[in-house]
Amino acid sequence: MPSAPVGLYVVTCPGREHLLAQTLDSIRACDWPTAPVVLTQPADWPVGWESTSRMYQTVLQRAWDDGCWWVLVLEDDVLVCRHLWANVTRWHPVATGQLHWGSLFVPDTIYEPWRRECPELAYRLARPELVHGPHDLWQKHRLWGSQAYLFSRGGVRKLLDKWDTCSGGQDARVLTAVHGEGWPLWYSYPSFVQHNPLQSAFATPPAYAPDFDPDFRLPPHDPDVYRHPEGVPGWLTYREGRELWAAARGRRVLELGRLYGRATVALAQSAAALVSVDIEDPEPAGSWLARFGLAGRADLRRGAFADIVPSLGSFDLVFVDGSHDGPSVRADLALARSVLAPGGTLACHDYPDPFWPDVRREVDAVARERGLVRYRQADYLGVFRAPQ
Repeated sequence: MPSAPVGLYVVTCPGREHLLAQTLDSIRACDWPTAPVVLTQPADWPVGWESTSRMYQTVLQRAWDDGCWWVLVLEDDVLVCRHLWANVTRWHPVATGQLHWGSLFVPDTIYEPWRRECPELAYRLARPELVHGPHDLWQKHRLWGSQAYLFSRGGVRKLLDKWDTCSGGQDARVLTAVHGEGWPLWYSYPSFVQHNPLQSAFATPPAYAPDFDPDFRLPPHDPDVYRHPEGVPGWLTYREGRELWAAARGRRVLELGRLYGRATVALAQSAAALVSVDIEDPEPAGSWLARFGLAGRADLRRGAFADIVPSLGSFDLVFVDGSHDGPSVRADLALARSVLAPGGTLACHDYPDPFWPDVRREVDAVARERGLVRYRQADYLGVFRAPQ
């Protein structure tokens, strides 16, 4: 994707000049190429969540008006790592254009915050159920930490549109909107920013990032590391995507059913050649492939499976994820078998998901009739080996 400006904003209020000075010193000591924009809450605004929320809205509006593609908003009591610019611009969800919102800081008070951790790509995903939680001990049972929030331009626009329909402080409003959009809850791993809580306007207990390393720098991209398309619309889980990635390595692959390209991105990372067929427009999948640096790694065909597949030759791996009614599954499996090389691999999505009983019934029938042996299962991805 093209290089885009990243705006850096610091929000503060009167009476915190000594904290702001330390934050600005930390920014000047890092590799950020431009001076931050400092926005100060008016002195006549009352102290409270309503004012801080209103001020955060002001910052987002300024960032939108400035035309930033990416926006990093820091509070006035933080310290940043020395390679902040390099880390932000090379961070996986930013470099692949998946991020609409993310945090570079996690408070150590939150209990069991992670749905999944991916240290090899320096990110983790928070548990969505922590967006809302009890008022008692909220520091433990809810996501928070607006000390360092990162937004895409689209994310800023969506938040501005929804801001006045949400309630609470900036954490509550941001996370409610993000969760409502179904966006991944990205956090850097480790934290790129540390809290410096010398003074709290709300008597909040001190909280720190447990893993902040001031010298951390993201390593170069390793092509042998699987990059799950977390932000691509679709239902392919991490375990399913990783299984497809492993099965496709160095092989000629056919994908039947593409939609927005979530599985296409997983397959294209390792396949020697990939042909993807779907009745829908291939543009969304092509756009996501380009964001992942995979342009040209997949041949995206548009049309009915029966019209395209017979002329494609044979494949080492066929991934089936078309319509889920019995006749469609039966027809798709017949096409898949017709082009599957002896000893090849057949991968079937939503098998054996009870929500799609026809998928299990038809796949089991073909497996019995044709001697297919299931040898791997990842969530609802069944992987079968064909006889030689």
